[in-house]
Amino acid sequence: MLLVRGRAALLASGVEWRRLNVPGVDDLLGAGVYYGAGPSEALACTGSRVVVGGGNSAGQAALRFSRYARRVTLLVRGRDLGASMSRYLIDQVAALPNVKVRVRAQVAGLEMIVTRVPTARSSVVTRS
Repeated sequence: MLLVRGRAALLASGVEWRRLNVPGVDDLLGAGVYYGAGPSEALACTGSRVVVGGGNSAGQAALRFSRYARRVTLLVRGRDLGASMSRYLIDQVAALPNVKVRVRAQVAGLEMIVTRVPTARSSVVTRS
């Protein structure tokens, strides 16, 4: 079991929107867990972010967040990005020094860690 920490988790489920079916996700929607990577979410990213997904939506989200976040972790269920992401995105993601891709990862749960700072931090628990 691996714990990946980030101030927010973005679930990039692609064109066919799929909910992440893990404990804790409903409690954190809008408070650290988001199903989109728009400009408003990206601008709020300064710490670590976790993007869950392996398709083009996830690759584009990782690119966008990498411009603002210190570190982005891209969690992918499959064994590599080639099965579901365009080659140009794979190359761009691979070239980013602040993006780490973790393959064969399965999200097992989410939890909120409350700090003394007014903002909370989410953690994504994965099995890999």
